[in-house]
Amino acid sequence: QGDEVYCWGTSSYNMLPQGTNSVSTPTIIPPDMFNGERIAMVASFYLTVIALTDTGRVYAWGYGYYGSCGLGHNQNVQKPTLVKALEEERIVMVSTGEGFTACVTEDGRLFTMGDSSYGQHGDGNTSPARHKPVQVTGVLADKKVVRVGTGGDHNN
Repeated sequence: QGDEVYCWGTSSYNMLPQGTNSVSTPTIIPPDMFNGERIAMVASFYLTVIALTDTGRVYAWGYGYYGSCGLGHNQNVQKPTLVKALEEERIVMVSTGEGFTACVTEDGRLFTMGDSSYGQHGDGNTSPARHKPVQVTGVLADKKVVRVGTGGDHNN
C-alpha cells in the first residue's frame, strides 16, 4: 500500500524487530509496532534504526549502547519504540551515524543523541554520550537547519 516498512539482513543488535538473527528477503515490520502511524522516512547506520512518521514522531530500535536511540538509556532495543523526549517536537528529517542520531525539527532546530567521542553533538565536548536528544546550539543557535547528514563519526 506504499506505507509499509520492510527490513532484511542481520539482526545481531535487534535491527530486525521480528526477533530473528537474520532475514535474507524483505520482510514487513508489523504496522502495529508503529501504533498505526504511517512511516515517512527510515534512517539506518551502524546497527541503529530510526523511523520518522508523517506526523513528525520518531521511533528507534536496534543498537543503543551510546544512547543513539534517544530513549534515556544505553541498552539495545528490540522493537520500534517512540522517542518520548521528542514528542513535543515535529521532526521533519532524521539521520544516523555510528552510534549517534540527528533530528531536524519543522522550525529548523537540530537535536542529537548518542555517542559524542568525536564531538558529534556540536557543543565542543567529546563526552559524555547523550542518552536523550539534546538541542545543538552555539553557532547554530540563530540558524534555521533545513537538512542534516551524518557519517561514521561526523555531521554535515
